[in-house]
Amino acid sequence: SNVQHGCVPYLAWRPAVLDEREQELLEPLLVVGWGTHVAVLQVLTVQGPTDVQVRVVQRQSIEKDITGIVWMGTEMLMILDSSDTLHVIDPMTWQEYERVECKSAGLLMTDTDIRMEFSSNSSFVACQDTAYLLGVDRVSSIRLVSWSECVDLFIREGRWLDALALNYEFYRGEANVAMWIPKNPAVLHQVTADRLVQALRQLIAEHLRPAGERENESEATSSMAPFSPTALAKIAIEYCVAVARYDELLGDLAPEFTRTGHSSVFLAELEP
Repeated sequence: SNVQHGCVPYLAWRPAVLDEREQELLEPLLVVGWGTHVAVLQVLTVQGPTDVQVRVVQRQSIEKDITGIVWMGTEMLMILDSSDTLHVIDPMTWQEYERVECKSAGLLMTDTDIRMEFSSNSSFVACQDTAYLLGVDRVSSIRLVSWSECVDLFIREGRWLDALALNYEFYRGEANVAMWIPKNPAVLHQVTADRLVQALRQLIAEHLRPAGERENESEATSSMAPFSPTALAKIAIEYCVAVARYDELLGDLAPEFTRTGHSSVFLAELEP
């Protein structure tokens, strides 16, 4: 009832799909956008293909009139508004993960012949994690990074402590923004702990040197370096215990300290 007369309605349909990460069937969803209002409807099959019920999952609104809605994969919605701002939203929780200004893309607009309303719904499309925008003189793309790619980015920049801390936040479900992260707690803990152990392996492989290799370095450098053998042992033990990965700690990471002549350092940090 609050929709301005003549506003163009938009529909975006997600058919039933199998979520491979969660190993569960996702029910069909229909998203209806009209003016500034959005409704997310879940279509439930009761007894047969013709016996269905519709459940309202979300009734929300955004600040500006909607000019386009498309699905990004099976989990995210892309909503474009009249200010050429692209909103990436989880339709089930209505958490906004990204807000991207697209005015510079010069999106093509289509006259709908309804009170001179214009739509850009045909000017953008999503394919997996990338949105493609059709402008007047070029095609632009916007790629959204996943939670694991955020961790990878810190690692490539050499920010190992930040990478491990962020990975652990994902494990605990405390990170504010986490694109394409499992919602099932058991699956979440499994995949984030796997990635955390992998990062620890990378860190140790890159920084743990054989005993005596740094004999010519100053005592301050060898004892206070961020990734000295002592620091590496502390980091590995702390995170493996935090995510209950004892087998990897003792069967995978500990042998690296033995191989490089630092077993006594590892055992000293392991003692309570």
